[in-house]
Amino acid sequence: QSGSRILGTMEFMAPEVITGRQVPSTSTDLYSHELLIILAIVVLLFGAKKIPDLAKGIGTGIKNFKKAVKEDEQAESEKIEGKSENVAQTTKVEEKQEVKG
Repeated sequence: QSGSRILGTMEFMAPEVITGRQVPSTSTDLYSHELLIILAIVVLLFGAKKIPDLAKGIGTGIKNFKKAVKEDEQAESEKIEGKSENVAQTTKVEEKQEVKG
């Protein structure tokens, strides 16, 4: 690592960088600048007062989406359980018919 400068402290660096398997890159610092620029554009477009409303709306949307996924998974598991009960009942009926026959 001669001639290269390590950015950040050891506690914030990736394990690959600490062990020396990978050299840190300066391009990762550029992403933080991009995020700041995007945030500034959002503030300019929507205004500082509307950002909390937007965040609340996004949070509500995510909550509703997770709820719908959970309900769908529950309905799917109930459907599977219902099918397994039908198979078990059909097997019992067939066994009784074999015993009678």
